[in-house]
Formats: sequence, C-alpha cells, structure tokens
Amino acid sequence: MTLREVIDRVYNDLLDIAEELSLNTHGATADIEDLPITPPRDRTIDIALIARRVQDALRHLHKVRQHLKHPTGRRRPPRGVGQPPPRSEFTGVIKTLEEITKLVQHFDEPWLTNRSKGGPHMKQMKFAKFPGNWPKVVAKDAKYAIRTRSNKLVVSLVYEVGHREKVFLATTEHDELVKMVNSVKKEGGGYGGVFYINEWRQVLVPVQTENSREVEYYYAGDYYGDLEFDFEGRTLSGRPLSLDGTPLQPGDEWDGPHVGIPYKLCAGGRDIGYTVRISENRSREVRLSDHVSKREVVWMADKIASQKGWQGGRFYVNEYRTIFAPVSKGNDLRYVYIGQLEESDPWFPKPEVEPPSE
Repeated sequence: MTLREVIDRVYNDLLDIAEELSLNTHGATADIEDLPITPPRDRTIDIALIARRVQDALRHLHKVRQHLKHPTGRRRPPRGVGQPPPRSEFTGVIKTLEEITKLVQHFDEPWLTNRSKGGPHMKQMKFAKFPGNWPKVVAKDAKYAIRTRSNKLVVSLVYEVGHREKVFLATTEHDELVKMVNSVKKEGGGYGGVFYINEWRQVLVPVQTENSREVEYYYAGDYYGDLEFDFEGRTLSGRPLSLDGTPLQPGDEWDGPHVGIPYKLCAGGRDIGYTVRISENRSREVRLSDHVSKREVVWMADKIASQKGWQGGRFYVNEYRTIFAPVSKGNDLRYVYIGQLEESDPWFPKPEVEPPSE
C-alpha cells in the first residue's frame, strides 16, 4: 500500500468519525453508542471536544493529501503540490490522534462498564464463542445493527448511494432476530448494536472482552428470515438482484448492501483464506487448501479471480451466499457481483458451535 493510499484511508475514516460526532453534538442518534463509554451521573462526555480534535486531524491530513495529489514530475503542478509534505503536518496529525486516543481512554478509566472490562454478566456467558471467520475492521455500511427508532427496536443498515451519499434504512419485521442479538448483548452488559449473519445463516454478535479492548464474537443461533429494506419504493436485500429486480450476472455492478463476511483471495489466485485471532497477541491464517484438494482450490480461486482480479484482495459472502467484491478502476472503487456460493462449491466447513443454552 502506498503512502497516499494510507493517508486516503485514514482521511476517509476520520471523515466518517467526524460525521458521527457532528450528528451526536446536534442531538441526533449516532453509532458512538457502540463505544464502551458510560459517563458517571455528575459528568458529561465532551463529544464536541473530540469532534474538534477530529476536525484538526482532518485539516492536517488534507494538507498532506494536497501534496500527494499529483505526481512530482507533472508539468507546472500547483505550488507545493507533488512535493514532500511538511513534517509539521505529519506531526500535527500524530499529536491530534494521540489526544483523541487519550480522551477516549479517559472516558473508560474512571467508570468501567461491564461491556468494556467485563463484570458480573461477563463471567458466565451462556452463549458460545464463535470459532470461525468473523469481521475484524469493517466500513460503516458493511454491518447490520439493532437500533432504536421512534421507540421501536429495528434492524438497521447504512446503505451507500454512490460514493458520497449514505442513507439509513431500517425494518421492523424481525422481532425474533432483535431478541437473539439483544440476548447476547445483555449478557455482555450492553444493548443493541452491531451483528452479522454468515453464509450458513449463523448470527454473530461482537461483545467486548473481559480483559482487553478487543471484541469476542458469540453465536446467537441460526436465523432464516430474509432481511429486506425499502429504498425509494424498491426492495433492497443481499439477493443477487439489481435494484429493479433483474438477476445479476458475474461481472455486473453490485448495488446491494455491502454487509458480508470477508475472505481474502491470495495474490495470484492461488488460495483463499481468512485470519482467526487465537489470543490478544496471536493469530492464525486459515486457508481453503487446509480443507479441500489443490484442484478444488484452484477451481474456486479462479471463480473469484475471474471478477476480482489475479492481484487478489478482499471479497465478501453474505447470508444469501452471494459473493461480491470491491474492485479498483483508476481512482474509483466499485463493487462487482462475482456469483453465488453453491452448495456443491469447494468451501470451508461450517463452524461447529454449541447452540445457546436456556
């Protein structure tokens, strides 16, 4: 990854954070309730201060990006463009991010919640930890969540419309799913929040671990209801259909939700894998070649690479077993439909996990 790509990624992530904090400071409901922050009664969280520091970091990063915007050898570039960014701007970014980190840590230290450090509810979880593949770091539009809207618990989704517009969608049709997710969240001392459904319809719920800031994923059970959202009079789901209901063909643009379980196509299209965390400081890569023959690996990897590209990279499988992936074309990033994960396709075994105890 180039320096410019790193800067762009951090910049875009900070823009998302700034947007959420800005919404919160104006009284709207944002996603920061996912953070393990519970202030004492005699204190309030200064979200506005964090928002200002995020804006400071964005200002420094913007100047860095301006310097990296055009290649150095370009004819008559704007003054300063294409030259190494000033050290002061990098220093400004680092110092600002450090201050943001201290502010958030300060929220955690005086009043530890069950969700952030573990409490009486964390000692005997009746739900089993999920042993298979689960998302690590994902975009805001790549997850489902339980939220409260108009005093009603809903299943929500952030849907990306083009590159610069996002819309909040929700459905009230899945009370059983809401109950499943909240049962896990309550055990961890929380309520509502993010969850995922994998290709076997297993519901995965992240909960803050007892001894660190890492999360553990717990198995809430299987759910076979189909999540559908109304978007401007059209039905949005993870099925292999366009918004107008036309069946998709491999290579077509994927305009459905970006929610899915991430896998990695290895460079050169030689294998498929994902990473599992063994402990806080240890992880292991699981490969498809660990489970099926070399010939089957090549066949399955070819299926992904034919649309994703032989350079490899991340792709997703959702609860409808629809496979899609982000593909870069020039400076644009778009999502393409790769195909369906058929029952006959060589794939990882379904994770064996104990159902929730009563």
